[in-house]
Amino acid sequence: MIRLLVVAILSLSTLGASAALAQSQTLLEERQRLPAGSGWLEVRTGVSFGDSATIDQTLAITGKDDPAAVFGIGLHYRTARLDFGAIFEHAGSFRFAGLETLRRVGGQFRAAASLRWRYIEEAWGALFLRLSPGLMVFSHSDELRFQVANLTANADFRDVDTHNVGFSLGFDFGAVIYITDMVGVSLHLDIVAGTSSIGGLGQDFDYSVVRGLFTAGLEWRM
Repeated sequence: MIRLLVVAILSLSTLGASAALAQSQTLLEERQRLPAGSGWLEVRTGVSFGDSATIDQTLAITGKDDPAAVFGIGLHYRTARLDFGAIFEHAGSFRFAGLETLRRVGGQFRAAASLRWRYIEEAWGALFLRLSPGLMVFSHSDELRFQVANLTANADFRDVDTHNVGFSLGFDFGAVIYITDMVGVSLHLDIVAGTSSIGGLGQDFDYSVVRGLFTAGLEWRM
């Protein structure tokens, strides 16, 4: 009788474990399919690093180790491997070495298309690469305008533009980890370049920035 009871318990345990394993596998397979064919909203924040700017291809400005804040939102539609959408992001002003103190350059805001390729897609999440071409709005601090004015003799920095619009191109790679079927945590490492010109003083000066961005955020399905 005891032997039969033991056999019965072992049989039930085996069946239970098999059923649980099958159910878990089914949930994983379903979860892999859930992110495709849906719209997602993304919010992220972080810091910049390795910032630099160039004025008229002659004056190079290198940012000091003083990270600037970054904040962005994005919308995208997921297919099996590719995500199509748009991102809107603001990167605060980085600082460079001026006379006796650090001087600010001015922040940038970009609106860009987003093409993201999830080259690894698993139940836990995905690894991705993203390309984001778009437009960038440059805000110029008084200190930067003073640097531009110094390129022209007898110039007043107040004659230099305070804002300009140009083109931007971003490339980033990162990971998204699915917390639930509706929410994921994302990590990004971006390189963003922007180019424009600063007008005033009767001529235009080429202006470009290159910024590294490290951000973390949340994504959720709408």
